Amino acid sequence: MSFKWADFTEVAELLGKHKGATEARLRSAVGRSCYAAFKTAEEHPLFVLAPKAPQPPEGPPEGIHTRVWKWFQDTGAAEPNADLASVGQMGLKLKRLRVEADYRSSSELERTRPNWSRRAEEASKLAQDILDLLAELEP
Repeated sequence: MSFKWADFTEVAELLGKHKGATEARLRSAVGRSCYAAFKTAEEHPLFVLAPKAPQPPEGPPEGIHTRVWKWFQDTGAAEPNADLASVGQMGLKLKRLRVEADYRSSSELERTRPNWSRRAEEASKLAQDILDLLAELEP
């Protein structure tokens, strides 16, 4: 039996819906939601089988997360395929939430005072919407 990345949504739910969930649990829930969607997208046949442009030599290299989400967004815009484009757009938003949850300290976020419970819910919804769209996309 192979592991299903989408199962991380269950872990995110356990972390985020726990009564009195701490900031650490809520930040972790954002990360699990992100990885459920990201790894499912990265392994989707449309992405796996698609020709990829090489990294441009100028500028900093893009990370794999950005490359995956931008591929869906750009391919969806070019075809046009609104579902592909939506996967990419939601994925980039989910990535921003994960970067905030994983790398931004409370003092860095002092001005915005994030509500981690709300962000965990938003990440969960974005991930589920992405997974639903990916399930409908034909290779």
